[in-house]
Amino acid sequence: MYLDLVILLNFAVDFLLLLSVNRLTGYPSGVKRCIVGGVIGGVYSGLCLYPGLGFFQNWYWCITALVGIIITSFGWKPSAVRRGALFVLLSMTLGGIAAGLDSVSIIPLILAGAAILLLCTVGVADPLHGTKYVNVELSWRGNRYTLAALVDTGNTLKDPITGSQVLVVNPQMAFKLLQLTQSQLYDPIETMQKVSIPGLRLIPYRAVGCPNGMLLGISVDSVLVNGQTASKIIAFSPEDFGNDCCYQALAGGVT
Repeated sequence: MYLDLVILLNFAVDFLLLLSVNRLTGYPSGVKRCIVGGVIGGVYSGLCLYPGLGFFQNWYWCITALVGIIITSFGWKPSAVRRGALFVLLSMTLGGIAAGLDSVSIIPLILAGAAILLLCTVGVADPLHGTKYVNVELSWRGNRYTLAALVDTGNTLKDPITGSQVLVVNPQMAFKLLQLTQSQLYDPIETMQKVSIPGLRLIPYRAVGCPNGMLLGISVDSVLVNGQTASKIIAFSPEDFGNDCCYQALAGGVT
């Protein structure tokens, strides 16, 4: 097999398996990141076969390439360990399929990788751990902010003025957008009296142990959830969430 075909084959297979991992674990597809991860896998396979560079086949280079693929595709966060382990298992599964087919040609292996992705997308109704994430893009005063949101079916928060669904974001986003500190978010009524931010509003909410709570909120320029236009109203949580850095927002009805 030609070197360029080896690189192409490994890129395509790694890319499909990385997408499959995100589907199984409920994360956004992350196509761009998965493409870069696939490129790393393809280039590494080419280096292993290039004349004079056979030392790249040593186990420590293999682990280095694997870590590079995982971090590039899934980010530097604890959840990357779980997704990385699943990527290895899917790779072993594909290897078993290839052994069963008794073929190393490019078309059957790519089709096998596509079949795994199709099975993960169509055949698995819910993510493995019961959680799902979506991509969110906020636009505010000419700036765009990309974050991940946990789909929380219990989040039915609505803006009392417009009746629109509300996306809840973490306190770090409040500082990025409006320079509001976490202490100001904890006392929304006093903050409303002291700061002058056009459009800032109070959004009432109910939760366990807090039947009459208030959150600060605002209408941003635009909100896209998985590329689809959603309500522009966002609320700022005073509490941190997403302990493993997987998500920075809670989405319910907006999805």
